[in-house]
Amino acid sequence: MIELFLKGGPLMWPLLVISIVSLAVIIEREVYFIRNRVSDAALLRIKQQVQIGEYLKAEAETASSSRTIMKFLFEIFKNADKTPDIAEKEISLAGDKLLFSASRYIHIQELIGSISPMIGLSGTVLGLVQAFREIGINTAMQIDASLLADGIWVAMITTVAGLFTAIPALIFAHINRTRVKKLAFNMKIYGEELNTLMHAPEAEVR
Repeated sequence: MIELFLKGGPLMWPLLVISIVSLAVIIEREVYFIRNRVSDAALLRIKQQVQIGEYLKAEAETASSSRTIMKFLFEIFKNADKTPDIAEKEISLAGDKLLFSASRYIHIQELIGSISPMIGLSGTVLGLVQAFREIGINTAMQIDASLLADGIWVAMITTVAGLFTAIPALIFAHINRTRVKKLAFNMKIYGEELNTLMHAPEAEVR
């Protein structure tokens, strides 16, 4: 493996750095989304507590949680006593900040997925240029097909490395984009339900 890496040429080094960054981002985002999982039962419990007028209990549970959707629901409790216009702006701003945090580093994954094949292809082209240059210089040498094939497959190493770096990055970027969309959807649905329950005519005054 090390021998193949060294044969790939100088552009293998930036690909190695990029692949390490990609792996670090994948791990960091996986940890983030695992830590931010909230069961439907927990969200239903918050809703039921509000339905029966246990606002303080529901608010305390959301306030004590570090999970993104719980933080968003806490913003609804925190702004419940403000005018509708101000409350909507505050809640919307808080939601945007939380979603921005959830989208963190995804653009890096997408960038890596875009540039890695280009770096790999550049390495291959440079390798082919060098191989044909050597053949051109040694014009007196009889061209050996096996020698030419050997030079080509060595040049292709960077393309393979670039693809192996890009594919996981793009897969996880897509997965994480989908996760953020699902989070935004849940924040909207549960937030609207909670806000409606809290301002229903029959709701008890806190």
